[in-house]
Amino acid sequence: MILPRANPDFDEAYQRVTHWWLEIDVGGEVLREIGFDANDQPVAIAPYRNNYGIFTDSGSPIQAGLPDVDPQDFADTWRAAELRFAA
Repeated sequence: MILPRANPDFDEAYQRVTHWWLEIDVGGEVLREIGFDANDQPVAIAPYRNNYGIFTDSGSPIQAGLPDVDPQDFADTWRAAELRFAA
């Protein structure tokens, strides 16, 4: 049996991630994730195409204590990263 890699487009990028933005629903489930490098540039997003993500694929709720990200900033950053990765 051959199992697909969980994040084929971003596996190497994860080594450069220094911080994350997570979109979390009211129950603590991670809906989307954006990984940033040291220059605050998005280097990974998930779920995206064949990439399940790390937090989005964990199935575990996230506990409180994470910094808040403005929902519009998240959406704008996601959209820009998605366009960049699609190219």
